[in-house]
Amino acid sequence: MNKIMIISMSIALTTIIVPIHNVEFFYSNNINENIIFECSKEIVNDEIEYWALLIAGGIYANNPAKRLDPPPIVCNMLHKTLLISERWDENHIKSITWKNATHIEIIKGFQWLDQMEDENDICLIYFNTHGGSFPFDFPPLDEEDGKDEIIPTYNSWFPIRNPFTQLPFTNPFGFMTDDEINYFINRLESHGICMIFDSCHSGGFNDNWSFAYNEQRFDFASELGKDFEGKNRVIITSCSEEELTYGANWFSYYLRKGMQGYADSNSDGLCSAEEVFNYTKPFILDMDGVYPDTMYPQIFDDYPGELLLTEVEMPPLSPIVKGENIVKTNITYHYQIYSEDAEGDKIKYFIDWGDGSNDSTDFHDSGKTVNISHNWSNSGTYTIKLEATDEKGVTIDDGLIITVTDTYLADQRQVKVDHGVIRLNIPYFWLHYIDNTYWLAQSFIPSFNTLAKVELGFQSSGIDEAIVSIRAELNGSDLAFSSLIPPSHDWNGWFYEWHAPDWVMFDFPDIELILGKEYYIVARQSTGIWGDFLSWTDDNPYINGSIYFSEDAGETWKIFNERPNVEFNTDVNFVTYGV
Repeated sequence: MNKIMIISMSIALTTIIVPIHNVEFFYSNNINENIIFECSKEIVNDEIEYWALLIAGGIYANNPAKRLDPPPIVCNMLHKTLLISERWDENHIKSITWKNATHIEIIKGFQWLDQMEDENDICLIYFNTHGGSFPFDFPPLDEEDGKDEIIPTYNSWFPIRNPFTQLPFTNPFGFMTDDEINYFINRLESHGICMIFDSCHSGGFNDNWSFAYNEQRFDFASELGKDFEGKNRVIITSCSEEELTYGANWFSYYLRKGMQGYADSNSDGLCSAEEVFNYTKPFILDMDGVYPDTMYPQIFDDYPGELLLTEVEMPPLSPIVKGENIVKTNITYHYQIYSEDAEGDKIKYFIDWGDGSNDSTDFHDSGKTVNISHNWSNSGTYTIKLEATDEKGVTIDDGLIITVTDTYLADQRQVKVDHGVIRLNIPYFWLHYIDNTYWLAQSFIPSFNTLAKVELGFQSSGIDEAIVSIRAELNGSDLAFSSLIPPSHDWNGWFYEWHAPDWVMFDFPDIELILGKEYYIVARQSTGIWGDFLSWTDDNPYINGSIYFSEDAGETWKIFNERPNVEFNTDVNFVTYGV
């Protein structure tokens, strides 16, 4: 049986303690594979088969501060993308996510892969979780920088607080080192192996790779790959050994897009690991200046020719929606959806109306306008999410932001969510935290005499109280204030092609305003817990106001867009309501 394995890992920074052991000796003498994982070897034949082990933690027992929602979500999306290809079968893909991503379950996953694959196959291995490096190198002493790379699993922390850090004590047997992972990879016989690590320090996940600084940075992968020469492997990492991975798994996002067909540079209808990497890398480098440091994706390619992963099966075009975006409660409004499919497949639509209800359509011809309708019972701003899916099961998402009014009408409104600076070719929004000392304010000029409610774009942990007030002067007193605990943000929407913040309403006693005068929406938290964020957008979407910030609980204020080395011209996502 011919098998292809792809391994991908997404790892963020962490500081942890790992066990000291000689990996090969430890596993050769301490693991009874028949006890840990029972699996009968399939009958070997000449057929090429594809096998994937996809690993993405996201949550960690006893340490909720390390929670990462995007990795398991992206892992699930990658799983679905692979199944669209004729090369992949459901029972040939094992995904280990969320709390199932324990140390022992990951070992079982590698053993499953070892049992199922043979010398004819292709394998894909995908890791997506936190990661970091240890201060020294455990045996075998193979790290030129003297530090082993490590990743946590679900059970990497004890339920005991460290009095020096206020974080849980680490479980030395809950982490995996790069030596441990390499031990399992070296047991595989597959004709081709693609390993993808989307993680902080992911460049170090190959034995004896060395980090080259400055102008030698791009030689890093070749140095790192020396131990794999002649072993038919393609190793792809999101960054080099001493770098962090930023930005909610954008590396994995574009790898998946590439596998759909966007990476097919030679137009042969197939997407290889090499093409997928070459498609992804420019997008990541284009983030230079957006995040604290530039990520430099790495590749080591010792596979003869190209390691093929998928066939081209493009998604439909992002659906275009036409209709009103400011509406009234209890009135039915009609909308038109339009999309086209590159292969001419029929398209069906799924609509999440943002109020707990949804609709779906049958398949329609590509390019045909489809009519839908809806009415909302409650006022507020809603993010309408749309999915267009073709007959092959390939889906693309888009959306529309609609404000629903009743007694009070929408006055000033800034709901744009796309962020031009990132240049990722997808709509996006920025976030900035608030706490009890770091406050944000958005100025606005009303066109109504009375202000009754303010709605803000939030991403919240759902833990701490947010306080919003209205002021006539930044350093003046509150005309009125309102406080509540915002709902916890639903990360399952994060990797929609189109995404928006949560809309949180703050009610006030009616405030009399002076037309044409500038007022301020001031937002802060009741404590210093890092958990509430306001969303804002670039390109000066609201011309009648600006963002201000205070680092001393409102004593002094500065214009947000005039900070040193800041090129953004931003405004908070907000809606004011009045009469």
